[in-house]
Amino acid sequence: MLADKRAFCLFLKVIFDDRTLETRLLAFFFVCGRRNISADSVAKRTIVTTMQIHIGNLIRDELRRQNHTNQWLAEQLDMDRRTLQRLYNKPSIDTQQLLRISRILGVDLFRFYSEQL
Repeated sequence: MLADKRAFCLFLKVIFDDRTLETRLLAFFFVCGRRNISADSVAKRTIVTTMQIHIGNLIRDELRRQNHTNQWLAEQLDMDRRTLQRLYNKPSIDTQQLLRISRILGVDLFRFYSEQL
């Protein structure tokens, strides 16, 4: 029982400290495996209801995944790098701005929200 509590505490720490979705999901599935919980049966219920979307972090992660620089995205958005850094720190942004970034990156960033419906 104590091992389960430690694993769950580790899981919570990773979810709230780490900013990458991949790490959060790995921690979630680790805990499910330790507790013999079917990940499919609780994934939507647990991840969707407990994870807050931080769109700034998700944009930064996608930019890194595509091997683009902050300077490149700032130029595409016609803003300076300091303003782009402030955008990364925002948990939510204007939908028009999100649409523009989605088009520039060629990725549907709205899916993070629609997956929670």
